[in-house]
Amino acid sequence: MIQETEFHFISIVMPLFNQRKFLKEAIESVLRQEYKQYELIVVDDGSTDPVVHEILQSFRSDLQIHIRRKIHEGPGSAVNYGVREAQGKYCCRLDSDDKLETNALKILNEYINRYPDVSYFYSSRYVIDESSKIVIGRWIPPDGIHRSIPFSRFKLNCENLCNHLICWRKKDFLAVNGMREDIRWAEDWDLALRMSEEYGFQNINEPLYNVRFHNGPRLTCIVDEGEKADVERQILDRSRATDILRKVKELPEKDSLQRKLDKLGKRVLLINNVVELYGGEISLWELARSLKRFTPIVVLPKNGPLQERFERDGIPVLIYDFEAERDESYRNFNAFQFLKSTIETYRIDVIHLNKVFGWLCEARILSKMFQIPLLVHVRGAVDIDEWLAESLSKIDKALFVSQQARQYLIENKHREIFEKVPAQRMEVVHDGRNLADYTFNSLKRKRVRGALNLDDRTIVAALVGYIDPRKGQDRFIDLANIVLKEKRDFKFLIIGEKVYKKWETYHQELLNKIEKYGLSDHVILTGYLDCKEVISAIDILVSLSSAEGLPGIVIEAMAAERVVIANSVGGIPEIIGTDGAGYLIVPNSIQQMKEIILDLANDADLRSSVGVNARKRVQKRFDVEQHVQKIEAIYTSLRIDQLYRAVCPDEKNI
Repeated sequence: MIQETEFHFISIVMPLFNQRKFLKEAIESVLRQEYKQYELIVVDDGSTDPVVHEILQSFRSDLQIHIRRKIHEGPGSAVNYGVREAQGKYCCRLDSDDKLETNALKILNEYINRYPDVSYFYSSRYVIDESSKIVIGRWIPPDGIHRSIPFSRFKLNCENLCNHLICWRKKDFLAVNGMREDIRWAEDWDLALRMSEEYGFQNINEPLYNVRFHNGPRLTCIVDEGEKADVERQILDRSRATDILRKVKELPEKDSLQRKLDKLGKRVLLINNVVELYGGEISLWELARSLKRFTPIVVLPKNGPLQERFERDGIPVLIYDFEAERDESYRNFNAFQFLKSTIETYRIDVIHLNKVFGWLCEARILSKMFQIPLLVHVRGAVDIDEWLAESLSKIDKALFVSQQARQYLIENKHREIFEKVPAQRMEVVHDGRNLADYTFNSLKRKRVRGALNLDDRTIVAALVGYIDPRKGQDRFIDLANIVLKEKRDFKFLIIGEKVYKKWETYHQELLNKIEKYGLSDHVILTGYLDCKEVISAIDILVSLSSAEGLPGIVIEAMAAERVVIANSVGGIPEIIGTDGAGYLIVPNSIQQMKEIILDLANDADLRSSVGVNARKRVQKRFDVEQHVQKIEAIYTSLRIDQLYRAVCPDEKNI
């Protein structure tokens, strides 16, 4: 053992495993230091390459270099071994393929003297290639320097900002038991997070280190990408939970856990991939404007009708046009960076995707990175691939809008993936509507009918939905044709716009069919109309969709005491039920639907009775207040679950 002297103020620890190519250059960068009060401890972690042994042997005569050999146990073990052997009060790490700037230890010593209470220093650095040339690229500044940034515990929770050159006070390093030896990746990040809970950090805004990019191994062991991801997730989960736990403990003891969590802030990030006002988008808007215990922040792909509704209600909207990113190689990365920045800026507590498609990959990573819950809405019997199904099975909560949607996906489509997922993570929560907006209004009825040249005695049936063969507008025209052959005082409205260019031909086919049947005076394509305005003007809502999630228009019509006749598909049976609140038919049974419509047309009392039952049913099951209470309870439950799941077992009682 070397006796401690003033020359061993700084100990440099170099973990090594079979790295021959740059080893000599790394050692020589230490020998060229302007500051000479150091020792270099090379910990050979079981190298089997004889060339490595030869290189080390060539430096044995230097009294400031100490070579230690041990069995191969990975980088954490090698660094811990070196620090225990170190004679300096401060220890820094130099990897065997990197090198130091000649003034590195001199500047480091200056910072140690300037900040005597700091236990962890980290510097700016250069990136070099195999020939030791400084690398300049898209993400590297023109001067080649990766600048260190001032320390932030919150930022450290997001990424390892404490990069080389790193230096620790030895006694504090050992006080936290050094580096974890059970992980083989990001062990320095894990150490920084644990030390930051107790000790001070200081960045050095000068480049003291050269980190080398090359094709050979950089580690003292081989680690695959899957193991890297698992280790990083474990580190982040533990770190984020520790921060939350500390904040909770600082609050008054009299507060319940629920009240403590309330005081930590509750912001939910609502993400949607379109801006048109479809049923799912209206449900999202209804939720956002009705939240009481959480503050919504919305991310949309562009400006549009949905954005206007949010902003009209004072809900902040952030725009990220995913498709506008011209460089496809950076599209996903830039989207990730945008969401990451949003979560940091707004201190988001819950991430909620309104659709399965779009943002799921980025949201999953960020959910783990920031240790915040992720919910994803499944709005119908969606067909997703195996990768999406695997992703959905691993999030905190999947919210299905109907039992049918849940059954289709997890019992039929991807049974083998979801059969091991706990049922409570795959929950059905029906959408809700602000029913007051859809209460029957005679003034609206008169105004809309006047605009459409309809008198009050005419029976009006309507199909509402954007122009799409799956919505069944062509079958609705067939229905109108056979009804009008028996009763002429009918009008049929097709309410909805052409959203997708691919259905322009279909739209033209609808016009051609109306002309072919001679129905131009009786079947009207109205384009988009606000359902809150138009719903009182119709008498019967018809749904001929081949597939549905939980169509909001059915809830809205029933709230207005309108009669609904619908294909028994998707979540529609869950809305209408079997208690006389509407009519369910075998899909596309046009003849059966015709008979029901004619019966209703001839019996105003029947229409009124069914309408009253419909209103009562949706008031009981689909009011937005009930929906919001359930969603907020889920948000809160998941935040508590995240806290309990990630903290140590002995921290269960907060």
